[in-house]
Order: sequence, then structure tokens, then C-alpha cells
Amino acid sequence: MSSHWQEIEYPLTEKAFCCEHCGNKTLMKEIANKTYIHTDANPEEMSVEQMKYTWMILVCCICNNVNIIEDLVYSEDEGEFTGLYDQNGDEIWTGIIPKRKYLYRSFKDLSDLQGLSPQIERTYQDALKCFKLELYTPTVIMCRKTIECLCVIDLRIREPYNLSDKIQRMLDEKYIDQMLYDWATTLNQFGNNAVHQFKIFNRDEARHILDFTYALIEYCLDFQYKFEKLKNNKKIQKNQSQESGDEVNVNTLSDSELESLDKMLDDENELLNYYAAISLAKENAKIEKIVPILIEIYHNDKFKHLKNEIIKFLKEFGSAVVSELIKLLKDSSNPLIGIQIFLSIFKINLH
Repeated sequence: MSSHWQEIEYPLTEKAFCCEHCGNKTLMKEIANKTYIHTDANPEEMSVEQMKYTWMILVCCICNNVNIIEDLVYSEDEGEFTGLYDQNGDEIWTGIIPKRKYLYRSFKDLSDLQGLSPQIERTYQDALKCFKLELYTPTVIMCRKTIECLCVIDLRIREPYNLSDKIQRMLDEKYIDQMLYDWATTLNQFGNNAVHQFKIFNRDEARHILDFTYALIEYCLDFQYKFEKLKNNKKIQKNQSQESGDEVNVNTLSDSELESLDKMLDDENELLNYYAAISLAKENAKIEKIVPILIEIYHNDKFKHLKNEIIKFLKEFGSAVVSELIKLLKDSSNPLIGIQIFLSIFKINLH
């Protein structure tokens, strides 16, 4: 059974778009064009912001590949002042230029990376703009500038003067390994060749250099940012502590939870006092306030099962315990308690 497909005539766009497949800037067949307006209200600031999204599915007339493009305009966008005035002396502004993103096929534009300075984002965007305008040699020059921005602005390597020496410092200070050092050095050489030796770069060379530049930024900034965030993840730290048997000296409770436990220390119910003291001891918080309560728990026969844990906490608190032990030793009614705790902390066996 044969089928006959009827070819649909799609209208051409009114202006040219750059195809991210073949790199040509051309009119495209407009398959779909849909707009969505999102309203974001902020009651605290008594403000309302609207965002207009326009999604376009376009087919390149040259290579016949699909491009999916998103345009975003905010309600407060006003365009840019041209520096010119009309006959009435009023400023002349450009039309609103939407923030454009290629959803398919998309160049990596740093928008998904974290821990970057605005300067390096703008510099890399300029390199992308050059590439899309088929200015391949300027693309390479802007990539070199991006690497210099990475050194000076984001990694704060301002000395020595030459970029090649800055890249050497990146290696020496372990921002990069030997492989990335080779990449960065080669990118620097390409940039120098483009400026001083008038080398002309083609599309493939420029695209590869863009990719290597992106990878270098991702490794030095985005990966480092995410790694530091992962290291400081309190849940992971707590799990590692439980697995290793070591306590991690970071608070895993929120400020409001710590405040509630602090109030429980003054409650008339001794069980609440003891619960709060043990909880705060695990967080290494309110040490001066909880030491007397921990000593009371140690003395209370109802909580014999907690004695070893109490000794562990008191050992970790160090000097904060000493003054309370001295008070107990001076107290004629309870000197034995102070002596028992002292011997337990320092593991002195009288037998």
C-alpha cells in the first residue's frame, strides 16, 4: 500500500537567522511560532513582572536542518539608547532586542555553568557572536581573551604579565592538570598566531577552539563550584560521620531549631533539658550552657546508658569543661561526681 505525502508550503521568516548546523545566516522556513506570557507577582515589593517567551521552529533553506529558537523579553525592557535625538529633542531608542537562546541545535554558551564572573560570560558570548557571524579568526582571538579573563578575573592570577606565564601558574597552583595546561597553552598560541602572524582560521578550527575554551572554563570554575558545594552538603557530611564514627563539627540543624533547643534548656521539665542538651552536644553548640546539664545527666542513674556518650562529648569540649569540674570538686556535697568524670575523661584507672 503506497502513501502520498503532500508537501506543505511554509512561509519564510521576515529576517535572516543564523543556522547552528551549517553556520549560514539566511531566511528560514517558519514551521511554528508560538508565544507564551508568564506573570510573576512579588507581593513584598508590590511589583509585577511579565516575561514573554516566543518559541520558533525553523528549517534552514540551505542545509534543510531544524533550528528551535527561544526569544525572551521582560516587561521592563526598553531597548537601548542610540545616542541620537529626533527633531523634538527626544532620545531615539532601538527596538527591544530579545534574549535569544537556541534550544536545538545549541552552542554551549556558559548559561548552565555556575561560579562564573559576569566578565567571563560576556567575553565568551562575544566569541560565540563572532563565530555565528562567520568571523572565525576573531572567534579565536576572543577565546584567547576569555582564557586571560579566566586567569585574571575568576582565578585572580594577575601576575606575571604574560598570559603564558599565568597559565603556568594555573598549573603550579593546581587549578589545572597537565592535559588542561596543554590545552590552555595551545589556545594561547592560536590567539597569538591570529593577532601577530595573521593566521586565518576556518570554521572547524574555530569551533574546536570554542569547545576547548568551554571545557577549560567548566573544569576550572563550574566543577570547582559544584565540588565545594558538594563537600559542604550537610547531609553528606552527616552520613560520612556515621560511617566513619567521627563527628563533623558543622551544624546540621537550622537556626530556628537551635533556638528552640536553647529555650528547652531552661524548661522546668528535666527530660526536655536533657534532650536539648544531648541534641546541642551533637551539634557542638551552646557548649558553656550545656556542660552543667550533661554533668547532671551523668550523675542521674536513670540515664546510665548515656554515660559513655556524655564522657565523649565532654572530652571534645576541652577547656569549657574544666571550670565546671572545678566547681564540682569544690562542692563538698558532690565532689565524687567531679572526680569520676575527671578520671573517665583522662582514662585513669585506680585499680
